[in-house]
Amino acid sequence: MSVVVVMLMALVMGIAESGWIFMQTNMIVNAARDGARFGATLAAAERNGDGCFTSTSTITTHVQDSLDAIGFEASDIEVIQGCSGTVPTIEVVVNGSLSRMFPFFFAEAGTDVVRSVTFADEGREDCTC
Repeated sequence: MSVVVVMLMALVMGIAESGWIFMQTNMIVNAARDGARFGATLAAAERNGDGCFTSTSTITTHVQDSLDAIGFEASDIEVIQGCSGTVPTIEVVVNGSLSRMFPFFFAEAGTDVVRSVTFADEGREDCTC
């Protein structure tokens, strides 16, 4: 019975840890998606004459506020204005380390995460940024 209980506890802890990591990663992707969408629809007052952002701090603050809701401290949030062919785009990249439920038992597994989301930038007509 002691062997079965130990194996069962290890299995349950592994399932819980996997679920916890999946939930955090999903929330990070949703925060990046929300930030990219927020940036793509940012008002003209936040942009220069070419439609480029005057500052990306509004977008990074928006993403960090979403991440704070799940307790994720991003090491870097990057906002990139680019082009995908002829379509102006905004990309939000979130870097950081995931927290663990059982850090001592699953220390070998990596916890670094990098997620990016790209949206068509609705505030620009061409790819000048």
